[in-house]
Amino acid sequence: MKSLGLAALVSIAAIAPSRANQDVFLTAVSFALTGYDTAHVEVVDRANCIFMLNGTRLHGHLVGEVFHLNNIDVDRLTIEDWRDTFGTTWIQVNLRGESTIYEYTGVYDIDTSGDHLSVDTQLTLQQMSRPRQSSAWVLKIYSREKDRLIRAWQYIYANGCTGKKSPF
Repeated sequence: MKSLGLAALVSIAAIAPSRANQDVFLTAVSFALTGYDTAHVEVVDRANCIFMLNGTRLHGHLVGEVFHLNNIDVDRLTIEDWRDTFGTTWIQVNLRGESTIYEYTGVYDIDTSGDHLSVDTQLTLQQMSRPRQSSAWVLKIYSREKDRLIRAWQYIYANGCTGKKSPF
């Protein structure tokens, strides 16, 4: 009986660190993408480091901002301080890659087949409902914790995401 209890404790202890690491990892992803530890980040595909920010389900579709962190060229990732003419400051994170690093999956629940809409309007609405993808994206982070932001990106690429390397 005691060995069964001990085995259960060992199993729980083996699971606990990985869950704790996962929580720290998701907090790092949250902070890296938003400047907040508590932003809603969902794992879309952990093996390929794909995460959704502020995702929700709408009419059976997953809608939100999707980041493909393995597709980011880490040699070209830059983190810069910015200030506008009014004195507002932010940190700008420039993400670049050769393939999709950002996409917005949005579905607009609009009937585009009706005769009441012009052909141009129908085509525009159909375009709006398609996922938008980009191989470059700029994050505007309203935080004064630039060093912590840098550490969050370093943690992400030291603990599971690989990113791409520039050939030159």
